[in-house]
Amino acid sequence: MKTPETEIKKYPRFDGSQNCASIGVDSYYEYEVMRSHKQRVAVINTLRDSCNSCPFIDECYTWAIHHEMHGFWAGTTSDERIKIRKKNNIRFIEPMTYVYESLHNYRLGRGK
Repeated sequence: MKTPETEIKKYPRFDGSQNCASIGVDSYYEYEVMRSHKQRVAVINTLRDSCNSCPFIDECYTWAIHHEMHGFWAGTTSDERIKIRKKNNIRFIEPMTYVYESLHNYRLGRGK
């Protein structure tokens, strides 16, 4: 069964065994504000290596491509995800936007 484009994806299960848990969450967002290009590339490469060897990368990718605007997720930067969405015609859905749209549709009688 195909998942509707407007459906919220399953949030990745984080239990502390993921590679990102050992690096620390700050690194996954701080790269976006680094002024030094050289430092930014070095951090991205470290994060990418960590993600690419993680068994949870597919879960994270599915979530991130649909619901994460910022940060480094599943081996992708925020800019890379924007390009992937455009290329593949994937709609970005903020998790709370989905909740509001679902409630609105329900009130109009179009919900499940």
